[in-house]
Amino acid sequence: MSYPQTSLILVAGGLGTRMGTATPKPFLELEGRAIVLHTLDAFASYDWIAERILVVPQHLAATLRGDESQDADWRALGDALRSSGVTQIVAGGARRQDSVLNGLRASRGDSELVLVHDAVRPFISDAIIDPLMQAIVATGAAIPAVPLKDTVKQVDASGAIAQTLERAKLLAAQTPQGFARTLLLEAFERFGAQDVTDDAQLVELCGMPVAHVLGSFNNIKLTTPEDIPLAQRILSEQNQR
Repeated sequence: MSYPQTSLILVAGGLGTRMGTATPKPFLELEGRAIVLHTLDAFASYDWIAERILVVPQHLAATLRGDESQDADWRALGDALRSSGVTQIVAGGARRQDSVLNGLRASRGDSELVLVHDAVRPFISDAIIDPLMQAIVATGAAIPAVPLKDTVKQVDASGAIAQTLERAKLLAAQTPQGFARTLLLEAFERFGAQDVTDDAQLVELCGMPVAHVLGSFNNIKLTTPEDIPLAQRILSEQNQR
């Protein structure tokens, strides 16, 4: 299925301190390839994606672009990124939302839609992307989300349990999150100074509705060392199909 021209912004601007490695998470290897390359593979077949913008830590941007001398490993990774469809490598900002904005500002003005995706979510699939894109086209803003499995507690200032939240009304947000480009730019202009946890929250602050489609429990964000064995299992299962 074809959709309006879309810019894909892959966010890889964090340092990944929770993973406990010197190498940022998207560039750690999973089955012999950088995680971000697996993520790019998931978007490779969509001809309606006009560009693939990768936002990376500031200290790596020039190196991965090949603008300055670098060791052979980073040079090879930069080449692999371009071979996998990356059209621009952009320096990130202090906050995740600053990194997204840098990517958005670098995107093509003639793209009607924007997808923002965590570079460390390599298991996104057609089963999510197709209904997500349909929802974005219909509403202007949509995200994938999954029901919560655990009971969720709210605590007070002392750390004591204050109340149990109604799980049926709660969802765990995932990426890619998609928006009309003009809407996302407006949201950043109006509320970008506020700290938010995802891009959809900026659109919510504008008073605009954000639709959701069913995500997948396999669409995990690789954040801590415990996530790597699970990712290896998911990848192995995918390769056996």
